[in-house]
Amino acid sequence: TNPSEGIEVWNVKNTTPASITGGTISSVATGIFLNNYDGYASDAEYGAHASISNVNVSASNIGVRLLDNTLSTHVKVNATVSNCTIAAAEGIKIEESAGGQGTVSGNFNNNDINASAVGVNVTGMLLSPGNGLTLDNNDIDLSSQMAGPNPTVGVLLTNVTGTEDAIITGND
Repeated sequence: TNPSEGIEVWNVKNTTPASITGGTISSVATGIFLNNYDGYASDAEYGAHASISNVNVSASNIGVRLLDNTLSTHVKVNATVSNCTIAAAEGIKIEESAGGQGTVSGNFNNNDINASAVGVNVTGMLLSPGNGLTLDNNDIDLSSQMAGPNPTVGVLLTNVTGTEDAIITGND
C-alpha cells in the first residue's frame, strides 16, 4: 500500500525550521503533514515548523496539511509554502483544535493548486500579531463545480477569529 504521508514534520524548532525544497511527492494520501502531536502520538516539545518551496505534490486526499491536535499542549505549527504545485482533493488544509488556541499559522504564496473539492480549507484559526494567515498570489483551479453532491470551493474559511485579519490577496 502507499504511505499515508510523503513528508511528516513533527517536533521541529521555529529557529531551525525544516527546509523542504524541490522534488516530487506522489502516490500518497497526504503530501506534507505538519503537526504537534501525531508524529509519535505524543507532544512535540517544539511544535512543527517548515519552509516549503518548489515542490510538486500529488496526493489523493490533502496536498499540504497543518494540524494542531486536540491532544497536544498546543505548541506552534507554522509553514511557509511558496512556488509549489499541489494536486489533491484538498490542496491546503489548516486545522486548529476546537476553540482556536492560536497555534497554527502560515504564509502561502505563488502556488498552483489543483483541487477536486477545496483549494484552501482553513478551520478554527485564532489570528494575532504573532499568529497570522496569508494567502497571496495563488492560482487555484477546481476540477469541476461539484465533488460528489457537494459544491467545490476555492478558499474556505471557517471559524477564523482573533485580533488580526487574514491577508488574502491576488489569488486567482
